[in-house]
This record gives sequence, structure tokens and C-alpha cells, in this order.
Amino acid sequence: FDEISEEMKESALKLAKCDDMIYSHKVKLGVKGLKELRVQLDALSIRVNEVSRILNELLEQENTQRVEINKLKDQFRGLRSKIAKNRNHYVSSVEYIEKEIGKIETMFSTFEDFMFVADFAKAKEQQKDIKNKMLGLDYLCDQLPSLYEHAKVVLPHNMEEVGYIHAQAKNKGVYLDHLQVHSNLDAVSEMLKEVLKRLRNGSLESVKEDLETCDT
Repeated sequence: FDEISEEMKESALKLAKCDDMIYSHKVKLGVKGLKELRVQLDALSIRVNEVSRILNELLEQENTQRVEINKLKDQFRGLRSKIAKNRNHYVSSVEYIEKEIGKIETMFSTFEDFMFVADFAKAKEQQKDIKNKMLGLDYLCDQLPSLYEHAKVVLPHNMEEVGYIHAQAKNKGVYLDHLQVHSNLDAVSEMLKEVLKRLRNGSLESVKEDLETCDT
């Protein structure tokens, strides 16, 4: 584009010279100069059309990505609103979730940086990463309430009930040592601590399986 702009300036100077020649009755030189200028301008016109085509393609890419990123921004606002409304259900995971929200906001800023320098390939890749990050956070937030209820309400209640029934049975003289109730309850407690630690760090890896083991 800069090269074409410079050639346009040079062409304007040549045209002015041709005009001066004709004005000063040097018609042949003026006409010759105009013919040479016509050839140069025809060649320049081809380059202008090519640059215009490329710019239109870039503009189309930019518009497409802008439409997509605006959709993601709307979805992100909805996700952030949902998280704010259900904040209490995320218990110890709130700090992790807030950090993830901050990371996504930074990713949006990085996307804008790529768009500013017209690096649409990196912008598209960043857009894909943003979408995946949001999907992961949305899934996590959907899973956390039921998992925390299981780990902090259901299982502790069941453990208390088992402990109570065990104590009643022992008071009646029932032999229960072979069931290893205390060691099993201790094992469940340790597993629950590990599960809650993973949930606090935003990891769902093996959480459901471990909670099922605790149930058993």
C-alpha cells in the first residue's frame, strides 16, 4: 500500500510535468509523457486491484471474527452472571473460579491485541482457546453444587448414621469387629479430604468415582 501511494505521488508529478509541456507548446513531449504515464498507470491499476482484493479478504476475516468474539463476550457475561447468582453453591471453589474468570478476561484482551495488528490467524486460535476455557468453566460450575452436596452433606450424614448404628449395636453386645467400621470411616474421611482439595482447585478428576467408593 505504501509503495502504491508513493507511485501515485510520482505519477501526479509526471502528470503535472506533461501539463506544463503542453501549456508551453511542447505538445509532442507532453503527449509522449502522457503515453508513458498511461502504461505506468495501467500497471499500477493492476497492483491497486490486487491490494484492494487482499484488504477486502482481511476485512471479511475481521468482520467474521468480530461477530464470533461478540457472541463469546455475550456468553461470557451470561456465564459470569450465573456464577454470581450461584456463588454460595461453589463453596471452596470460589477463589479458583474467580481466577479462571480473570484468565478469560485477559484472553479477550490478548485477542484484541492480535486483531489490532491484523494477526487474524493468532486471533482465531485465541478465540478457540477462549471458547474452550469458557466451556470448561461452565461445566465445572454445573457439576460443583451436586458434588459439594454429596461430599459435605450426604456422606457426612451417612457416616454419622453408621457410627450411631454401630455404637448402638455394640452396646447390645453384637460382635462387629470384623466389619472394621472405624478404620473404614477413617478411610472415607481421608478420601473426602482429598476430594474436597481437588474441588477447591477446580479439578473434577476421579471425584465422582471416589465419592461412589465412599458411598460403598
